[in-house]
Amino acid sequence: MALITLALGTILITSTLSYMASVIESVDINEELTQELYGADAGIEYAMWCIKNDVSYNSTITVGGLEVSITIGTLVELPYGPVITGGGEHVDWLLVYSEVTDNGDDTFTYTINISNQAEEGEPSIKLDQIGVGLPDGFSYSNGSSSGVTTDNPQIDGNKAIWNLGSPKPEVAYGESANQTFVMEGSGIPQGYYSWVNASRQDVGTISTCMGYRATAQAGRTAIESYIVKIDNSIYPVSWKIN
Repeated sequence: MALITLALGTILITSTLSYMASVIESVDINEELTQELYGADAGIEYAMWCIKNDVSYNSTITVGGLEVSITIGTLVELPYGPVITGGGEHVDWLLVYSEVTDNGDDTFTYTINISNQAEEGEPSIKLDQIGVGLPDGFSYSNGSSSGVTTDNPQIDGNKAIWNLGSPKPEVAYGESANQTFVMEGSGIPQGYYSWVNASRQDVGTISTCMGYRATAQAGRTAIESYIVKIDNSIYPVSWKIN
């Protein structure tokens, strides 16, 4: 009886200890994954701060003793459509997006594409203003405007602004217009954006922004976020945890 009791006790104690070890290991793994998630989240917040303040970023940062790898890349085209600001119920749409072409001689052709996305039968949308936030280190090339207007823009810091006089240019349903100019500078243009002010009823200010793809890797956990920026505001439009 004593030997049988000892054998049963050994079996029970062994399985209990094994279960306890598994629980402890699971708790440790969950704690590590939680720390990694917090670290990756902090990495994305850091990337957003760098984008907002136009400062270069460190490829690695340390969060709570954990090393976090950061990457930030610019997007050629935003897949999320226009960003709209202004009050009122917006039923009429302008789609505005930018294209930049490298001419190979430290000049770049910048094209602002504008198309009317309103419902069929709606009256034309009138353009009040077209503006561009120029990348750091780049400047407008005098006399290079074409498209909606050939006038030189007003330069306000790093912004080039065309204030359109009367009669204002119109964009009818299903039609498009563009404003093109040349900017000068070296390197890869980053941080640029464009906007259009339109008038008629409740149409607000419709803009496109520069888009970024930021990733933060902390251990086994990675967060990927798409971020758009206009002026000094940033908007994370996606947040994916891997």
